[in-house]
Amino acid sequence: MDFSMPLNITEVLLVLFPLVLAFIFYLRCEHRRKSLPPGPRGVPFLGNVFDIPQDQPWVVFSKISKEYGDVISVSILSQTTIILNSASAVNDLFDRRSSVYSTRPEATVTISKITGWIWSMVVMPYGDDWRRNRRLLWQNFQPKTVGQWHSSQAQGTRRFLEALLEDSSDLNRTVRLSFCKTLMNITYGIPAQDVDYGFVNLLDEADTEICEAYDHAVLILPWVRRIPSWCPGGRWQRKLAGWQQLAKRTLEAPFERAQHAFNRGNASPSITSNLLDAVDADADLVKAVTAVILVSGVDTTSGTFLAFVCAMISHPEVQKRGQEELETVVGSSRLPQLDDRPSLPYVHAIVKELLRWHNVAPLGVPHGCTQGDEYRGWRMPTNATIRINIWGILHDPELYPNPDAFIPERFLKDGKMNQDVFDPASIAFGAGRRVCPGRHFAENSLFINIASMLHVFDIVPAVDAQGFPIPVEHRVTTGLLSTVKPFQYSIRIRSSSAKSLVRESIMDGDR
Repeated sequence: MDFSMPLNITEVLLVLFPLVLAFIFYLRCEHRRKSLPPGPRGVPFLGNVFDIPQDQPWVVFSKISKEYGDVISVSILSQTTIILNSASAVNDLFDRRSSVYSTRPEATVTISKITGWIWSMVVMPYGDDWRRNRRLLWQNFQPKTVGQWHSSQAQGTRRFLEALLEDSSDLNRTVRLSFCKTLMNITYGIPAQDVDYGFVNLLDEADTEICEAYDHAVLILPWVRRIPSWCPGGRWQRKLAGWQQLAKRTLEAPFERAQHAFNRGNASPSITSNLLDAVDADADLVKAVTAVILVSGVDTTSGTFLAFVCAMISHPEVQKRGQEELETVVGSSRLPQLDDRPSLPYVHAIVKELLRWHNVAPLGVPHGCTQGDEYRGWRMPTNATIRINIWGILHDPELYPNPDAFIPERFLKDGKMNQDVFDPASIAFGAGRRVCPGRHFAENSLFINIASMLHVFDIVPAVDAQGFPIPVEHRVTTGLLSTVKPFQYSIRIRSSSAKSLVRESIMDGDR
């Protein structure tokens, strides 16, 4: 007996129609993919979701570029991301065609708006508001004016040395508090003694929450944001409310403390006072510009400095040579100054190698493409996300032989800085019009703190219960910002005279 049921034409069409549409969509995606820069094929509809790991994707992008070339493309669902793995490609697009590649992707801007961080110049779309903020920052941080902060940076370094002398058991918090005090003094005029761990905790919370927000692209879907907080999936409403409050506190709290210091009459000259004079007391604009300095500066500089400590433990020969240079040039009667940098090429090379070896933003902040473009015959679609593989470029063995090793000597020739070696600072701080305006200030901060710490302290491995040194590895976290994972260490004052030097410098300086 035949139990089969004949299908009528309507049922056949209902089955075939979505399949045909899916096939047409697939062919269209394939055509679009072939016109893009090359990359792994991926799977239909999902794209390269299985090719991009959650852990350190910059390493994978670097490996992919060895097969497909220095400009590669990947996609997740229908979103195209193009990764630049060479300095020449970055220069071609971000410098020579900066008018096309200087904005932020739509998803980044959308998340910034709904989480309350749109005031940050870092994530602001390219336009008049961004240019105005950028101009005000540049006036205080360009090479001709950044020297006005040298004295404050030196005072901050002396406070840092004293803090290590008192207690070096929690290096991460000590480093972050030190950089926070210095930046808040320079940015807001707040006396260092008025800056406590409350501000460090605020910045830590902001760092964590910002990274979490930008890791959840689902937030760009309007219907997700409309789910009531009491419904399943409504946690995003509560998250968004918390992020918005945090963004407001980060913007307002330091400025309020600066106003208190001004009212008491103990505020020092600062970027805030400079800006208020320059923009005719537009407080909202000044709040936005100064908060960017604080949030961006503390996170990136302290993260890089912690990597320096890690490097010194695993490369004692580098530490010794730097200390010997300091002993010869600076001597035992004073601490290093920024004016000593030309006479301290090896310490200067340590800073350059540190910027190359450890990248706090391995993929930078994503750029957006404002209009369709063509590059090397490839299509660069409107609204594509463009990223710099900073880690990949600064670990390219053709630029830097043996790139995983920490070798300051690669930047030296005949006892001087070798100008023929690609400067990692030219890419580590971003590129094009969106390059970090505080990069000169950041390099100064790293130099004075590194030189001073090497001059008076020995950075050595911690020991286990049996007295054996505990090895240290350069292991990093994954995210928008990448930091060194916790490691064990020991920091010791080098001599009684070094201890006296730290004490005397604090007595002579402003706490």
